[in-house]
Amino acid sequence: MNKFFFLSILSCCVLANAKVQISEIKVKKSLVACSVRTKYFRAFLVNPAKYNSAKYCDNSLRGGWFKNFIIKNADSGIMGTGESPFADYRFGLAQAFEPEIELTKGLKEAVLPGIGIAAIENNTIAKIKDFFPWTFNISQNSDKSIVSFSQSFKSKTSDTAYKLRIDCVFQDSAEVIIKGVFLNTGKQEIRGGICPMPIFKRGLEKKCWISVPHIRSRKIKKKRWNYINTNPLSVEKMRDYYEFSSQRLSKAKRWIAAGGMQDKELMVFVSARPLDKVLFWKTPGFFSISPMINIRVAPGKRLTWKWKYIFGRGLDRIDAVLKTGLLSCEISPRSSTSKYFKGRLKFLPYKETRDITIDAIVKNSRRRIISTGTYDMLQMSPLQPDYANIKLNKRFRKNRRYLMEIEIFKDNSLIDSNSDFLYP
Repeated sequence: MNKFFFLSILSCCVLANAKVQISEIKVKKSLVACSVRTKYFRAFLVNPAKYNSAKYCDNSLRGGWFKNFIIKNADSGIMGTGESPFADYRFGLAQAFEPEIELTKGLKEAVLPGIGIAAIENNTIAKIKDFFPWTFNISQNSDKSIVSFSQSFKSKTSDTAYKLRIDCVFQDSAEVIIKGVFLNTGKQEIRGGICPMPIFKRGLEKKCWISVPHIRSRKIKKKRWNYINTNPLSVEKMRDYYEFSSQRLSKAKRWIAAGGMQDKELMVFVSARPLDKVLFWKTPGFFSISPMINIRVAPGKRLTWKWKYIFGRGLDRIDAVLKTGLLSCEISPRSSTSKYFKGRLKFLPYKETRDITIDAIVKNSRRRIISTGTYDMLQMSPLQPDYANIKLNKRFRKNRRYLMEIEIFKDNSLIDSNSDFLYP
């Protein structure tokens, strides 16, 4: 721990047998509320009480804001700090909330749920006059640790009233679960869009990538097939700003990923709800990829949302997010001139795992089996994936449609399964 950065520790909230260690930190000028340490990463959460400034982006929920994540054995964190293309200052991993409000003529100020009181000029939001306060609480047991951020608002002059809580759940795994709860206690509907807003370092290797499962089509033997493309997209080749609309996104694959920040570090965002759009932007030093969901909370109603942040190392692509981990499958020609193909399967679990067996079956468009194999993954962790060469026979050809079925076993018991179409 940097002694200059952390001036004093108020209290250590670590249980003797807890697998997740959380320390509450007080710093005069820093934005850190607490430090969270697991065997796979270390995270720092922002103190909302010290973060109410117009210097920072004004569409973000202060509760549950992460300053940085440092994956084990890494020299520095994967999050960046700097000015975005929208001319505001951003850093770390926030939750952006874009409330939909009606701006009527002559309106001077408006309530932005979860954020604060906004000043209205020329029928647009000019700035945040007053940020709503947050409180946070830490609770722990032997299995998990929770850092909760709470906020409530009620005013005699406004029809908007609500209670809001954001829980950050840490366990003995390489994932963080973010749960949000909106209780509308006012007289009008609360609606808007919510998304994680990470600011990643682009790194010196210039091999950063993103993966956004989106719908593509391909003509095979005079018939057009729709499929979901999860191939990694190079950050270097992306435009400075891009939006993936809901029409292009998969309703089944509710995740996005970013990787290669440094030493093949990666991060995956999983949503409990279908994504409404995905936003991407980049600058010379940073990039951001954010999945957004829309929420509507009627008066007297309660609404929840949930995100999973998953960390790992060693994967250069992701094809599927499973209950037990991350899966990558790459099909490529044996050589630049070969008509035959080879395959490689990679698996990255959420936590330390031993003796995993993966059964992989490849079927053609008539659902006939053309390849099958059993692969033993002996010992893995989120910091070290295992891989196997897939057995593909000579009947596997380019420009044909194939279905790959995966079953994952532990101690001869089925624990997970997945199926997807392959287009070599």
